[in-house]
Amino acid sequence: MKTLKSSLLVALVFLALAKATFAYLAGPALPLDQLADEADFIFKGEAIACESAQDEWFKPIDGYAARATRFKVISQIKGDSGGGEIRFRHYDEAEGKGGFLSTFTPQFYHFEPGQSYIVFAKKKGAGAIQARFNHTTKMDLGVLCCRDNRPVMAKTLPEIYWAELMALRDSPKPADVVYAIHQWDGMSDKPEGFATTEFSRLEVLTAVHGLMSRTEPEIAEAAIRLIGAGSPYLSDEIAPFWLGTVGVPNPGLSQMDPGIRNAGGALCWRELATVANSKAPVETRALAIRAMGLVKARELRQMMDRWLKAPEVPVRAAAVLLFSDFAIPHNYTIGLFAGYAGDRAPEVRKSTAYAIGFMQNPDVVPVLVKLTKDKDDTVRRAAVESLHSFRAEIPVVAAALKADLGNAESQPLSLLALARNDPVAHLEELARVIEEKTSPTNSRGGEIPAFTAWKILFKYLRSQPAADIRAGKWDRYLDALEKVGQYSSSEPRDIYAFYLQREMPQRAAKYRARAKKEVSYDLDYYFDMVDKNPAIYEGH
Repeated sequence: MKTLKSSLLVALVFLALAKATFAYLAGPALPLDQLADEADFIFKGEAIACESAQDEWFKPIDGYAARATRFKVISQIKGDSGGGEIRFRHYDEAEGKGGFLSTFTPQFYHFEPGQSYIVFAKKKGAGAIQARFNHTTKMDLGVLCCRDNRPVMAKTLPEIYWAELMALRDSPKPADVVYAIHQWDGMSDKPEGFATTEFSRLEVLTAVHGLMSRTEPEIAEAAIRLIGAGSPYLSDEIAPFWLGTVGVPNPGLSQMDPGIRNAGGALCWRELATVANSKAPVETRALAIRAMGLVKARELRQMMDRWLKAPEVPVRAAAVLLFSDFAIPHNYTIGLFAGYAGDRAPEVRKSTAYAIGFMQNPDVVPVLVKLTKDKDDTVRRAAVESLHSFRAEIPVVAAALKADLGNAESQPLSLLALARNDPVAHLEELARVIEEKTSPTNSRGGEIPAFTAWKILFKYLRSQPAADIRAGKWDRYLDALEKVGQYSSSEPRDIYAFYLQREMPQRAAKYRARAKKEVSYDLDYYFDMVDKNPAIYEGH
């Protein structure tokens, strides 16, 4: 069912994954008062019918089409929509779009006849159009799906929204309840950001926490995710970001807030533990355990053994992650994690690999090394991700990284981890990575390894005496640097500046001529800026 309730789309807000085909930055969601300032009028209305629309405002975009939805106006919230009906023109997904991947997504909406909505609109001609062209991190910004067609009684927009969301929360339809939870999550100050602040998080937690015990898994799990949003263990997909927060960051991947607090989990951990110990579906119970990350209540440690020994794989896997909050440096801890690493279920072994990285205890690295050779590729990937979060100066970590150098699945990531603090021992290998564009075969993304290698090598060469550079001592590595690839204009600009700063005009001119042929845009603009003052580009 393609309604606003079920189309819970996620905006592409980070250019984090090197293998992504399309990505662009989306702006932050707007608070209701700012959104209202952009709108000529706001109304609550019931969708009657939808048809194709012709309007010059709606530029052609692959995968999307201009539509016109007729609304029966129920309540005027701002301005005057001009009577009992209004024709609202907007983008919608084109019919038959299917799995088509667009290079750009506009703000778009889909309305179901018979369903009521709150709509923010701009006046145009005899009707109205959507208030915004570009979408934000809140994909349905500017429209709220409503449970029914009761008139609006509240006065302010936050009050109106709250009343509508409470009605949806109490609806007999699970989809309504889940929709309300997601709306509240996006309109309160959630720990990971990307939310507006119409409602206090405590106010939302109070409204939602009772839904965690609902028998419908989709409702219970949506509520648990909101309550435990401050837990970095909620999803394995965010594990690399947390590893880079508690340990060494993975180049190209963002970090989470190192001071993050799981306020919802701390307030509701007893209720979460009750769900974990209930007869709810196993996925719901496992999620409740994950949602208690960073709470560290003493009583939870007493419950841990039951979950760690549970017959259900997702529960054991979640418990291993949560146990990292309580594990202390001790031989006993090493023995426990060695046991978890031998679990018959790959999901548990993968959690073990991540938990070792979350603890950042080098004493457990030998267990992690064994997991890098696991028969399951997801376990091996998690183990390598965790290994790379440890500081390479630690002897046991350095030994593990060196042992991993021949691993095609992770090459050249272990090399780069070693070379960050000791490039001189790896200059030839860095040069080959740049030239051959070496890339791991079992990785979830991050900065392009050849680019990381380029930055490490370039930083090292910048630290060498200019006389040695001019004498040709480092020519082999300068040749490699010049094969940087087309990442941006900054790299060729900085190489050119490097040569001019070291009084090598002939090599600079030769490089400039070749670099211009390798790109489709005007590099002379950037080279000319360097000519004016080469010194200001040192160290960029």
